[in-house]
Order: sequence, then C-alpha cells, then structure tokens
Amino acid sequence: MIRVCVVGLGKTGKKIAKVLMEQTDMKLVAAICSLGSQKEGHDLGNIIGCGFTGITVCGADKLEQL
Repeated sequence: MIRVCVVGLGKTGKKIAKVLMEQTDMKLVAAICSLGSQKEGHDLGNIIGCGFTGITVCGADKLEQL
C-alpha cells in the first residue's frame, strides 16, 4: 500500500484527492493546504464532497505536526 499526501487543495488538488480516495493500492493519509487557508482544520471529505474521511487538513506552516 502506497501512502500519499496531497499538497494543495485548489481545484486540481481536490480532484486528485477524490481519485486517490478510490484507489485500492494507495491510501491518502494527509492533506496540506496553503498558509492561512480556511480549509485548515476541516475534514478532507467535507472539502472534496465525499463524506467523513478522518483526514484533518493541515496548514503548510504546521507540517511538523504530521
């Protein structure tokens, strides 16, 4: 299983995250948003529209917390 982190949750990053959630050989384990983004602290599923994922979006200034 390949563990993946998405960096950037704009239009393209959100689409990539959705595709990764459907993969059987990869597991999306983290998501990073830009500094000061309102997405920080929210569940990734709520942002990409796929329900609760348990992945809390982390701000780019808090990478050491991952």
